[in-house]
Amino acid sequence: MKNESNPYFSVIIPCYNVVDTLPPTFECLVKQSYKNFEVVFINDGSNDGTKELIENFKLDQDIIVINQKNYGLGSARNSGIKASKGKFLALLDADDLWEENKLEMVYNYLMKNNSRVICHNELVVNEKNKLLKKNYYGPHTTYEDLLFKNNCLSPSAVVIERDVFNEVGYFTENLKLHGVEDYDMWLRIAFLNIKISYMPDFLGSYVIHGNNMSVKYNFFDRIEALYI
Repeated sequence: MKNESNPYFSVIIPCYNVVDTLPPTFECLVKQSYKNFEVVFINDGSNDGTKELIENFKLDQDIIVINQKNYGLGSARNSGIKASKGKFLALLDADDLWEENKLEMVYNYLMKNNSRVICHNELVVNEKNKLLKKNYYGPHTTYEDLLFKNNCLSPSAVVIERDVFNEVGYFTENLKLHGVEDYDMWLRIAFLNIKISYMPDFLGSYVIHGNNMSVKYNFFDRIEALYI
């Protein structure tokens, strides 16, 4: 059933040449137990069939597809946020996975807590879904924790109230920070004393493969640029 009013969650998925990794992400959206959400796909200049794959994806919920030139993750996420309607924005990278109860668990948490930014733990798996380690993203949620303990959060494990972006601005589109634009966002949120609430549940999986941002885009050089 399509949403007749604004959905509670907007799932923001930037996509660049992810035709091989996107199908499992599709599956985790179809299986979500909580249904009041929309999905916004941002095709960021893909040339491998990603555009056609997205446009053929079927879901009971509303789907928005944005096609743009390859401007990078910051721009793609911003385009998705601006086109979305949900009260909360649930970030999801195109090669990561959610548990079936991810949105339901976050919704239930929000009904009991006055939270604006929420993060949860993730499993780290390989392309064959073999467990490699467990990532605990909290309670390292203060500005000092984020600054001195490096990037403690993962985009696919974060949900943000829409109004937060009115206070801190959107993701940086500076390509010198491509791949660490999320870290920049967490620091800006924490610097303004917007509380980042921590759920100790493992509600998603970060998938390690050869195309991960930290490998492809000189990750540590960009972390240094962010600090500077």
